[in-house]
Amino acid sequence: MSWKLFAQAVGLVPTRISRRIDGKVRPLLRRVAVIPIGLMALAIAAPARAADPGQEFVIRHATQGATIDLGAGRTIDAWITICPTAWRVGDRLRLEFSERNGATVIDLRSGNRASVIGLTDVENPINAALKRCLSQGRNTDVRDEGCYETAADGWRSQVHAMLRLGQAVLPKTIMDNFRQNHATPKGVDIASLTATQQQFSQAVENFVTLGEAVNSNLSIVTGAELSVSQNAAAATFLARVNELLWAQLRQGANDIGLPDTSCQPPR
Repeated sequence: MSWKLFAQAVGLVPTRISRRIDGKVRPLLRRVAVIPIGLMALAIAAPARAADPGQEFVIRHATQGATIDLGAGRTIDAWITICPTAWRVGDRLRLEFSERNGATVIDLRSGNRASVIGLTDVENPINAALKRCLSQGRNTDVRDEGCYETAADGWRSQVHAMLRLGQAVLPKTIMDNFRQNHATPKGVDIASLTATQQQFSQAVENFVTLGEAVNSNLSIVTGAELSVSQNAAAATFLARVNELLWAQLRQGANDIGLPDTSCQPPR
């Protein structure tokens, strides 16, 4: 099904408007189709798909729970699965992004790695990569389209990584907190919490699918800016969804309860 038929089916765009839009989209697609493959590779693939070099920081104060203090009001919140004191003051960190794991922070001394669940006054690696892409070479709509498409894909991967993390860690975290506080509600167990988290993840997936369709049609402009506008809108929308997931995960990290007795002081 084409995007036009899909939009009509879900009632997002009236038929007469979609005809006018389609009249603008088809000539654009014909123009893009005749661009040589070599030019497309130079304009889109190289700058947009460059490897993420990451950003490096230094821990300035002792790590407390999920929060890694970088000084000057900058922090990284991360789902740390080992004793937080193993992340030492003075350690160098690298903040990076991967399609599988989303944003992660790595302690370069110990090799400890944790999923990022919040940033304060620290640029998200997806946005940093977008800025680098847009700054490379001559400013063209074709190049910009590739940069924003990569950013939208990155945020989509980030959302999915956080949904997987939530399903993996939140049910056990909640149960541990209940047990430590001797207040487990009747009928609540790992199975029920896992099912609820899965339902939550599916609801988010459905919201993202419909939300992207709505934003795609709200962001329509004329000419070659069409795809740039749609991808930019998708990236912004998915970044906001990710903030909601980060907030949920931060709440889980803060509600773990009593300290992990397996933690040992650094040697």
